[in-house]
Amino acid sequence: MKVVSVLLIDDNDVDNFIHRRVIDITGFAENVHACTSVKGAKDFVDTLVKSGESLPDIIFLDLNMPGENGFAFLEWFTNTFAQHSNPSKIIILTSSNNQADVDHVFSFSNVVKFITKPLKKEDLTQLAL
Repeated sequence: MKVVSVLLIDDNDVDNFIHRRVIDITGFAENVHACTSVKGAKDFVDTLVKSGESLPDIIFLDLNMPGENGFAFLEWFTNTFAQHSNPSKIIILTSSNNQADVDHVFSFSNVVKFITKPLKKEDLTQLAL
């Protein structure tokens, strides 16, 4: 399945570069935008909405980031866009394999998958979105 837009949220530029390359090489998405902080991601999403554009189809979200972490983004996104007509699907893409983190993220309705870094071609082909 090819999606229109993907948002990568990860504080690590190298991880964002690798994940963008995997997405580009596989032809998974037409547009990929990367943010290196939760604040930057919130600002990006707010700008999309204010300009009348669609939310990203898929958000790949790291959990462990300095300052606001991935859980803070999940709380904000869920509270802000709970009633949105076409909400983004969120895929956790993190180095954590902590079962408590896995259990916690799936309490958010938009989370559809938990993947341990790095993103691989097989991960994208297994997504049934």
